[in-house]
Amino acid sequence: MQLLWREICELPRRHRVALLLNLKSPRGLNVILLFPATEIATFEQIAEALEIPQAEFEQMWADLPLDDLRIAAYLGASRQQVINLRKTARDRLLRFVRFDKK
Repeated sequence: MQLLWREICELPRRHRVALLLNLKSPRGLNVILLFPATEIATFEQIAEALEIPQAEFEQMWADLPLDDLRIAAYLGASRQQVINLRKTARDRLLRFVRFDKK
């Protein structure tokens, strides 16, 4: 999981934002909570990875995961662009996981 976190941090910012602010389980549960809970990344490290001031991220925290329209408004992008950013990020992470298993 540490390696996966590092790979997430290597993604371009817009990809990280689209992925992490909408990170949820198939049931819609907020999965970003697992990073601090498992000590993979602290709240502060997540804010830093998102390049969001801690105070601003703290305000977002209770609303996570954000829907695509809110992320789009935050990034100044369209909803479809957010979907595409997140898909590209997931594809890259999937390739990383598959490569790491070999």
